[in-house]
Amino acid sequence: MYLTAVDLGSSQIKAVVAELKKDGSLVVLKTIKRNSAGIKKGEIIYPEETVKGLFDVLGEIKHFDKKCLKNIVFGISGTKTRFNISRAAVSIPRPDFEILQEDIDRVIRESMAVNLPAGWQIVHSLPREFIIDDIEVDGMDVIGLSGRKLEANVVLISVFSSIYKNFLKVANLVFGKKGDFDGSLIFSPLAAARSVLSRHQKDLGA
Repeated sequence: MYLTAVDLGSSQIKAVVAELKKDGSLVVLKTIKRNSAGIKKGEIIYPEETVKGLFDVLGEIKHFDKKCLKNIVFGISGTKTRFNISRAAVSIPRPDFEILQEDIDRVIRESMAVNLPAGWQIVHSLPREFIIDDIEVDGMDVIGLSGRKLEANVVLISVFSSIYKNFLKVANLVFGKKGDFDGSLIFSPLAAARSVLSRHQKDLGA
């Protein structure tokens, strides 16, 4: 399985193609750098100018192996970023009150039902703490535990909508309507944190 990461920087567009092995390790297969344009302080300001450099990078990736355009992650950053803590709760509907992944998904969705200022878009919802029947859970793995009510404290990361819309505009200009783009966005500082934190630290909600 291939994984591709693309960072849209103010001076360069960088990409890394890696292969995910069965043991969970990553092997870097290719790195690419191209000059960028239309990006200021990590934000896409002029999508039409950004397209050329990104098109060159993705073209080289496609030439290496078209499958690498699947599972592609774009880093998004910039100064217009907001962090909010949201708390939500859901009832467990099953007779045995066992908590499943779908319950976690529901409580996270509920946490995103907040009123943001006009012009802001949520890009990440990160659970930091789970509470079952008013008791704080030690760690983040609550699947299989039992309770009547599941609560979560969730960090919401939002960016100014123009940043998100300009990225989508660039993606549409590059990929067109062929449906080749099957990627996602990640807040670049979050990606950096995930790369250095241990699994234990992540389980503790770091």
